[in-house]
This record gives sequence, structure tokens and C-alpha cells, in this order.
Amino acid sequence: MELDVIKKALSSSDKFILIDIKDNSSKHYGHTSVQGLEKTLTHLEITVSNSKKLTKLAIHRLIYNYLKSFIEDGLHSIEIKISK
Repeated sequence: MELDVIKKALSSSDKFILIDIKDNSSKHYGHTSVQGLEKTLTHLEITVSNSKKLTKLAIHRLIYNYLKSFIEDGLHSIEIKISK
């Protein structure tokens, strides 16, 4: 399952701690922007701990870098929540 691969990739970071990851794709099936992608992760909610005191932008860049191949394959929306 793709979610397990994403969890593993994000968990390997030494810049932040992955707290939770949720697949919210089912909430968006039927939306115009994701039609034809029903079998692909399209919407993720990721919660991380900012233990290294990085800026929000730095964390977003790191996460998008880790998920680049998934974005290219149809990951449409990533909601990132950062806790202290």
C-alpha cells in the first residue's frame, strides 16, 4: 500500500518526527481535479513534530521533496499540520 511507503519515507527524516498520517482521498472522489485517480492516494493529512525548530516553509519543502514521486503520480493535496 502506498500509505505504508509514504509513512516509511517520512519516518526516515531526521528533521522532524512523523506523528500521524491520514489518507483523506475518499472524501474527494468525484471532484473534477481527481477524476480517474480513484485507486491512487490523492489527499493526505500529515502531522509532524517540529523538534528541530525549523520554519514552516522548511518543513513543507522537506515533505514535498520526500513525496515528489507521489505528487507526480497523482497525489493532489497534502495538508500539513505542525506541532511544537
